[in-house]
Amino acid sequence: MAQEKLGQKKVETGGKAKAEVKAPTIKPKVATGVTVVHGPLLETYDLSGATVEEAVDMLKGPLGIDPNVNPLVNGEEAENDLVLSDGDTLEFVRGAGEKGADHTIHVTRSHAWLIANDGGQRWKVPSPKLATQVFKAEGHGLLHPFTRMYESIGSQYLTVLEIPPHCRTVRWISGEHDTPERAQGMTKPPGTRYETRFLSFPWIIILFSTEDGRVTGHQELFYRTEPLRPGSTDLLLSNMCNVANGYGWKAWLCLQHLGGTRPDQYGLSEDIIHHALNAAFNRSSEIHEGNSGWNRKMRALDPRLKNLAVWEKASKKEPGFIMKVRWPSAETTLEQEVNEFRERSEGSGVNLFQKLHRAGMRVSR
Repeated sequence: MAQEKLGQKKVETGGKAKAEVKAPTIKPKVATGVTVVHGPLLETYDLSGATVEEAVDMLKGPLGIDPNVNPLVNGEEAENDLVLSDGDTLEFVRGAGEKGADHTIHVTRSHAWLIANDGGQRWKVPSPKLATQVFKAEGHGLLHPFTRMYESIGSQYLTVLEIPPHCRTVRWISGEHDTPERAQGMTKPPGTRYETRFLSFPWIIILFSTEDGRVTGHQELFYRTEPLRPGSTDLLLSNMCNVANGYGWKAWLCLQHLGGTRPDQYGLSEDIIHHALNAAFNRSSEIHEGNSGWNRKMRALDPRLKNLAVWEKASKKEPGFIMKVRWPSAETTLEQEVNEFRERSEGSGVNLFQKLHRAGMRVSR
């Protein structure tokens, strides 16, 4: 009976042996979910298969997205019907102020004036009123999710932020204008243009101190190729255009034109992250501080960093390459920099002049 059934099976299949069935090849996923970048916010959501329009509709309420902001997908403008996939970056970009001051604040005991570089007077207010309006007490609400340290030092507060590796759209001075010959000692040469590029970044460490809800002028930005861990806090120099060796700091971060900040740690951190990564940067650090991370021989570290266009191409092809770059050591640790902040902050008498200067404003008496 068994032989009969076997014979029938052979007839049905033409008497041919069945082909060997190979197991399907399963490729591991490189990334899961869609990374959403909204100012300082960096989150991953399950948006694969949704269109840009559907994703915006789902996110606009929880994230408070401005309806006038055009979404970018992987650094490029996207149509509403574009379908998102795992590994994509959906970004909502709003502009930040340009680096490089175009004014001077003149302060006396009675009044303060904002004087433009062309000599024109912008505004004039009594000094006590300025101090009351500009400097407000720092609140104690929720801490920003990227916060690694937050402590009081006398009348000031120190914050350490750790931003995970990600890709982000930035605006930097165009390469053809970013040369000493073209600039001729100017932060913004005539006809200066900016490039909008989609670039990958490693771990970013930002330290800043505040007083009365305002930055003091003590702030730094470093890179790392791995997260901070006990016993592993060495800091690396960055190639950021707005970071320089100056004012006694190895990696001083320019926060000029930061704008109105919020009197709480969460809001201050959001403003600083956004300004540090999304402002339109020119040659200000080259002129005022005499150097910048971007022009501090950083482009020779890796051929994929020689200019913004090449950096962007590499970022889109392999975002993780940025973690393999041999960034130069800052020859310091997080603990050493925190101690330096403490030493400079404790016991320092603060008045209106110092506050304005520390807020990144050029002040004369």
